[in-house]
Amino acid sequence: MNRTATLVLALFLTIALLWGGYAGWQLIRSLRTEVETLGGRVVALEGDLAASQDDLATSQEKAQAAEERANQADQVAGFMEERAHTAESNAATAAEIAAAERTRAENALTAAERALAEAGDAEAARKLAEEQRVAAVRKAEDSELDAWRARRKAEELERQRNRDLDRLESALGRLAETRRTALGVVMNLGDSIEFDFNEAVLRPEAKELLSRIAGVLLTAEDFGIQVYGHTDDVGSPEYNLELSERRAGAVRDYLLEAGIRPDLIAMKGFGMRAPLAQGSDEAARQRNRRVEIAIVQITESTEVDEDLAQPEP
Repeated sequence: MNRTATLVLALFLTIALLWGGYAGWQLIRSLRTEVETLGGRVVALEGDLAASQDDLATSQEKAQAAEERANQADQVAGFMEERAHTAESNAATAAEIAAAERTRAENALTAAERALAEAGDAEAARKLAEEQRVAAVRKAEDSELDAWRARRKAEELERQRNRDLDRLESALGRLAETRRTALGVVMNLGDSIEFDFNEAVLRPEAKELLSRIAGVLLTAEDFGIQVYGHTDDVGSPEYNLELSERRAGAVRDYLLEAGIRPDLIAMKGFGMRAPLAQGSDEAARQRNRRVEIAIVQITESTEVDEDLAQPEP
């Protein structure tokens, strides 16, 4: 290569280097500018990022606060719901009370209306009650007077009855053995009227005595007559009961023939159930073989009073 060519090449190379250096400088300058622009953008982005992070934190705080408020709102809602239930229950109770009060008020009104209706007749009722009270007092006084009169009459009848019994006891005591009881007078004919063995036929002397007794009994007004037959302990109870009934019947029949009213006289046989004397000797048996006549006050019953037929202890 010649010198000229070398110089040309060197010049070319120098020009190329110079051009390349300028172009590179321009490129570097452009790149620097872009880098600075990008740096500014990065800074801006970093600022935006920081702002975004702040906004995110704020949003999270707001979200947490909103969640807390939501929880509080739920609690408040639950409390309000409980209060609502309580209010409903109280309202139902109040409604029941109001209904009961309404019912009582209606009842009171009805009672008041009834009282007002009855008040119109109150004065008449009072007058009627006073008249009835006066009538009741008069009736009580009349009843007391009637009771006093009845007691006086009963006392007088009792005194008269006792006087009549005293008279009968005195008159009959002259004819046979008698005893006074609370119910009347009992006359024992055992020693005065005797029957033959196993017989119930009255002897003549017995009829004479019964006639005299009948004369006294015919004067015994308001008194009934009961005839009792008794035997001793010889023989069976059945035999003695039948025999005592026949002997009592014989005495009753004779009194009827003498004029004693049939509705005033009754009889009964006791056999050996009511002895006057204890023992089996002849004297005791003789005393137990007897017929008795009782004079008693007339009652509605026609049954024989067996207490009178029992000997006194």
